[in-house]
Amino acid sequence: MATFKYVLVNNTVKMRYSFARGVKITKSVKVSLNNPKNWIPKSQKIKECREESGAKQNNFHLNDIRAQFEKEVAEIQRDNAIITNDDLIDIADYIIGNKQRRAAKTKIEFMDLLYDFGNTKNKLSPTSGEVLKSGTQQSYRSTYKCLQNFEAETSKKITFESINLNFFNDFREWCSERDYKEGTFGKFIKNIKALMNAGLELEHHTNHAHQKKGFKVYLSKDEDIFLDETELDQLFNLDLKKDSLDDIVRDWFIIGANTGFRAGEYAQLSSLNIETIDNQKVITKTTEKTGVKVALPVIKPQLLKTLKKRDFEFPKKVHKDTINIVIKELAKLAGITKPVEITDTRLSGKQSIVKPKYELVKNQTSRRSFCTNAYLNNIEAHKIMIFSGHKKLETFMRYIKADHLQKAKLLEAEPFFQK
Repeated sequence: MATFKYVLVNNTVKMRYSFARGVKITKSVKVSLNNPKNWIPKSQKIKECREESGAKQNNFHLNDIRAQFEKEVAEIQRDNAIITNDDLIDIADYIIGNKQRRAAKTKIEFMDLLYDFGNTKNKLSPTSGEVLKSGTQQSYRSTYKCLQNFEAETSKKITFESINLNFFNDFREWCSERDYKEGTFGKFIKNIKALMNAGLELEHHTNHAHQKKGFKVYLSKDEDIFLDETELDQLFNLDLKKDSLDDIVRDWFIIGANTGFRAGEYAQLSSLNIETIDNQKVITKTTEKTGVKVALPVIKPQLLKTLKKRDFEFPKKVHKDTINIVIKELAKLAGITKPVEITDTRLSGKQSIVKPKYELVKNQTSRRSFCTNAYLNNIEAHKIMIFSGHKKLETFMRYIKADHLQKAKLLEAEPFFQK
């Protein structure tokens, strides 16, 4: 939200205007006080007194600057243009210093739009009409930072018209030299394609090169692990001091592994999400991705005991980065230490790595464990997807992690394999 305020710095009045993350200015308005005690911070005015003979005129001047400044900003917004620091400085110089305005910015470029989508609160997607999720905006900010570095190091300016197969190949080579994972590069390309589509919708360009087959999104091929039911029992049965950090982290992980909720959704859960329907406790939740309200019965012993421990209150909230650190130590303590071979897939090539399993446990492992264990227990995929929030079956099947032996066990009961 935009804010305009006056502050007194060394007896000089300065305006401070903040429009969005990283878009703000502080500038002197050429009004000074004889005595700083005559500044009224609450009303942002000068006290009218003998010591400040020009107070009344200066207060009118301050009001006029504020009104003009906000009017100029509103006009830029009405033109569907993106406001930058240069725009704010230009407006301030025009109003305060009587300088000539720059020529109006007539063209919005790709990096402007990407920055806007990553930093403007409650930003609506022009393609879906929905408010962008915080995770999506964080991903856009990461992409913006990467592309900034690409521009700086290659001296190649990114515009709507420059995004074509040549750009794709140059950017891929640049990312490969910096040892990016295929999945990370894929996320960058996915975001670039999304912003190019948004630019088409907003009529900022007419370039369709990003829609060619060669301009493809690389899917993550990292072999993320899951904890089977025995390993979850090992973690659940750890004897930890109640409400210690270890206890809280373990309980959140167990809740995720028995509900399929995303780690980012933990902060939204409270006792209001636990209801009683026909004498049965259920957790109700609107899934983050699909916006569907689901009700999950509190039946599984691990989930029931975990919630009963605090009289059906959820544990204290813990930042997901903290969970990522602590859960590895807890998995090690629980004896989840068997060697696991994984493939580290980067743009520069693949590499097989062997690590103890506890080192690979992280926030997302709880949700992945829920989905995979439910699938291995013959629950139909579309039913699991209701709780996990996956929209596409193809995405869900890539997401679950069951090795070839476990998948084979699922086929044992099929008549086709018994003939």
